[in-house]
Amino acid sequence: MGSWLTLFNLGGRLMIGDISAWIWLKIILNYLTPFVVSNLGLLSHRA
Repeated sequence: MGSWLTLFNLGGRLMIGDISAWIWLKIILNYLTPFVVSNLGLLSHRA
């Protein structure tokens, strides 16, 4: 999921080589977001 989000949201910037610290942060968040959302859903169902 993180790869798809990164390509969809930042593909243009990655293709032109515009990779700054802000872009790296967005890439990391693209991978963390589905993990956090799925775990919050699991925890909310148990509560």
